Amino acid sequence: SGCSGIELNSGSADKTKSYNYNKKRTPQEISDTFGSERPAIYELYNQARENNPNLKGSLSVKIGIDNDGIAYNCMIQHSTLGNVELEDEIVLKICSINFGKKSADLDDTQGIVFSIQFLPD
Repeated sequence: SGCSGIELNSGSADKTKSYNYNKKRTPQEISDTFGSERPAIYELYNQARENNPNLKGSLSVKIGIDNDGIAYNCMIQHSTLGNVELEDEIVLKICSINFGKKSADLDDTQGIVFSIQFLPD
C-alpha cells in the first residue's frame, strides 16, 4: 500500500528561501503532531469494527516528511490487521497529516515508522 494518487504541491524553487534551516523538526514535534491525529485514526478503526467487532492487530506505517511538513512515500511496513480497506484508509489519513514547515532532518526524509496497536474496548 502507498500514497498513489495523492498529488503534492511542488511550488517554485524560490520557496526554500523562506525556511529557517537552523530550525529542525524535532522527534517530539513529530510525535505530538501524529498524536493529535490518533483520534481520527482510531475512529477509522472503530468504524471498521462495526462490521467486524473482533478486529484487532497492529500496523506500522513508514513515511517521509518534506520541508513543507507534507508526508510522502507512505507505506505499510507491517500489519496484523488483516483488513486491507482499513489499512489503506489509515495510510491515506497518515499521508494527509501536515507536520508543519521546517527544514527536514535527514531522518525525516529517509523515513519515520509509526506503529499503532488496535485492540477492541
